[in-house]
Amino acid sequence: MGDWKTLEELEDELDASIASEARRAALREKEHQRQLAVLRRRAGIAAVIVVLGIVAIFLILMASLSNPPSTPLALPEDEPPESWATDAADAGVDAIARPMPGAAFKGQKKPPCTLEQRAILEACWVEVARRPLEDHCGREFFEHEGRCYLPVREAERPPTSMEP
Repeated sequence: MGDWKTLEELEDELDASIASEARRAALREKEHQRQLAVLRRRAGIAAVIVVLGIVAIFLILMASLSNPPSTPLALPEDEPPESWATDAADAGVDAIARPMPGAAFKGQKKPPCTLEQRAILEACWVEVARRPLEDHCGREFFEHEGRCYLPVREAERPPTSMEP
């Protein structure tokens, strides 16, 4: 009968088993709490990134609204400078050719130009979706390397002081 355990031995084994299981449960709970803390930290970081993205988009939109895009420069038709407006009608051609001037006009935007604009001869120009017919762009456009362009006006400066 040596294989039989006493009641005290059984109780000791049961207590040890319960203690061991309690330790394992405590470790599982501790690991669970650690994982929750990591998830909370990651969620907080994600929330900060989302808020920063929204703020960045807002600031970009505000900047684009406060600086309207540059508009093509309207040139006076009654005073075209002779250096860039040539009447070709006398030569037998039925149109006015306007070669690109050698320098920027007064009030014309200078580089850096936007993506829609092209820097030519130290000034910003917008290409017109029109090809020169018979080597000319007509009266309202300027020709450069086989393409037609309009000059871009400098953006107006915002007021630096407020009126009372």
